[in-house]
Formats: sequence, structure tokens, C-alpha cells
Amino acid sequence: MIQWMGLLFLAIGVIVAGIGVFVWLRHRSFMRHAEVSTGEVVEYAEEVRRSSNRTMRYYFPIVRFNTPEGLLEERSKVGTSWRSHKIGLPVDVYYLRDNPARFKLKSTTSILLSVIPVSVGIVFVAIGATLSGMFA
Repeated sequence: MIQWMGLLFLAIGVIVAGIGVFVWLRHRSFMRHAEVSTGEVVEYAEEVRRSSNRTMRYYFPIVRFNTPEGLLEERSKVGTSWRSHKIGLPVDVYYLRDNPARFKLKSTTSILLSVIPVSVGIVFVAIGATLSGMFA
């Protein structure tokens, strides 16, 4: 029974770590092709999402930044449960030249979205390997 649970932990760990690596590789590819501009958060769009037992508020920054084609004002596709940047202060904006509406603000969130799953995956792999007797 314990050996079977170990294999389950091992499989879950590999899958979760793999997701983290995939997210990191996509982020790295985006950053490799991205242009950088200085912009500012001009306001936040607020979304309220309700489930059966709770209500969550998400804040999506609306960012104004310059591209070679001119000034853009776009809503981020990534929202958080907190206001991630102060309105009016300069922020680094990473965008794709052929699709400036696809942009990211400089923050640690993108890195954390890959580091956390990889870390959890490694812990699960270690637990799985121990339970399944791989270190015996």
C-alpha cells in the first residue's frame, strides 16, 4: 500500500514540476522576444467572482506605455487579489512588438508561477521516492 502511494506521489510530483518548467520556459521565451518600455498604471479594472461559498475581487492593471507605433493603453490579462503596482508610478512593461497588447509588467509573480510548482513537485518526488522504497 505504501509503495503504491509512493508511486502516486512520484507521478504527481513529476507532473507538477513539469508544469512549472513549462511555465518557466514560456516566460523565458516571451522575455527573449520582448521589447521594453516604461509605462504607468493609470487605473485598475476590478472583477468580482463568486463561487458557492465565497466572493473574490481581482484587480487588473490598466497600463499606458509607448511603443514605436505610438502610445497604448491596455488592460492586463493577469489580475491579482491585490493592487500590484501604485497608480501613477513608472513600471517596466515588456511587450511583443507584433502584438503589444500581449504585455507583462515587471514583477516577481511570473517567476513565482514557475518556482512554486517546481518546488512542490520536487518535494512530492522526494516523498514518493522515499515511500516507494527507491532509496532503500
